[in-house]
Amino acid sequence: MALVMVMQIKRVAAKKWLYGCLIFLTMFGPKFGAFIDIIPITCLVLLVTNTFKTNKIVGINHTAILIAAYGIYSLFIIAIMNGVYDQWHIFQPWRALINYLGIVLIVKLMFDAGWNWRQVLSMVNISIYVHSLIVILTFLIPDLKYALFDLTGFIEKSYLRSPGLTHSYGITSILTAMPFILVYFVKNSLFSVKYDYLGLVVVFISLFLLARVGLYLVPFLIFILLAVIIFMRRFRFKYIAIIFTIIFTVYFSFQYLVDMDTGLLDGTGTMMAIFFNESIWHSLELVVAYLDGNYELKSFEEIGSFDYHNETVLEYLFGTGEYGRGDRQYYLYTDISYAHFFSMVGIFGIILLILIQISPYFIFFKSAPPLRFVFLVLTVVILVTNYKEATFFTRNLFSLWCYFSACLYWDHKSKYKRGFSSKNTSINNLIKVPK
Repeated sequence: MALVMVMQIKRVAAKKWLYGCLIFLTMFGPKFGAFIDIIPITCLVLLVTNTFKTNKIVGINHTAILIAAYGIYSLFIIAIMNGVYDQWHIFQPWRALINYLGIVLIVKLMFDAGWNWRQVLSMVNISIYVHSLIVILTFLIPDLKYALFDLTGFIEKSYLRSPGLTHSYGITSILTAMPFILVYFVKNSLFSVKYDYLGLVVVFISLFLLARVGLYLVPFLIFILLAVIIFMRRFRFKYIAIIFTIIFTVYFSFQYLVDMDTGLLDGTGTMMAIFFNESIWHSLELVVAYLDGNYELKSFEEIGSFDYHNETVLEYLFGTGEYGRGDRQYYLYTDISYAHFFSMVGIFGIILLILIQISPYFIFFKSAPPLRFVFLVLTVVILVTNYKEATFFTRNLFSLWCYFSACLYWDHKSKYKRGFSSKNTSINNLIKVPK
């Protein structure tokens, strides 16, 4: 009997880490060249295997239909207008659909195995911690970083940065910052909360080595959390105090380590120390410039104006098929992502994209209020940062959004099946966290 119990415990533990590996692969699976992408390959294998086993495709809901509708619409506009010279924009919605369905299937399997949304998102946090550690290691070990670049084909844009296993600095930094608000709602779900705090230290360090958008997202997330806690009169500030302790400890530790290497002052310090110093100051450039009263930064100047190719009413509504990248004849000299999408798919296409992002919040209204809240925060972050970065359907950030959306979907369905009390949706439960 004891042997059977031990075997069952081992089987449960093995399943837990199997799900953890699947989550990591579908969030941070590397991409080799233009077409070999581990994320959709993993999702496709799972979908095909499950379809042959059950004779049905899991996760065909309104979100999947909207993604397919956008894919058909954008392909139609591009075809009739003879537009876009970048294949990425043709295949991107279909890759997103495969990823969405695959992640919805993974979350369903986890729910069927007795997991809840907090445990799923806790494993998502762990995946982010692991990847943050990879970011730090690849910065500290340049040979490892360049070996990964050789394998994945990533072109380095800054020697001060390390994207880990991903192909982006900005997108990766945005999703890496999310545990700062997510831990509050999912802590103690799988392991001791102390591991979450250790993970946040690793995350915060890695944000200095990614694009600074994620670093500046952290105070925004903390402000949102503080505002809601105060509004709900749930005065549990221990987490906030720990977060501030982590932030100030890491920052002053950086400053101390940099000051220790006096060779930095005359340029004779170790190469790694010099890189580290430059990386920290590059990350804090906006803060330093703001304090000095300098608002004319290169980062802002490169954004440019809202340029587009649309000229007629029909082009304003449905787009020109030209994204503004790839071909110099149709190149748009702006970093405003909405301008590029407006040029390619028009107002109608942008409305479709926004509907895809925001609609699960309203449709899956029976899901847990804290889950809906963190989903709304992530969606707002995506919609706002899309002004500068093209955050719609991007590989890693979209995978994070898919896990949030899939948890909404299956939590909603589980409550719908067993009956649901309107009391559970009270705003008073918005900040309820596990004990």
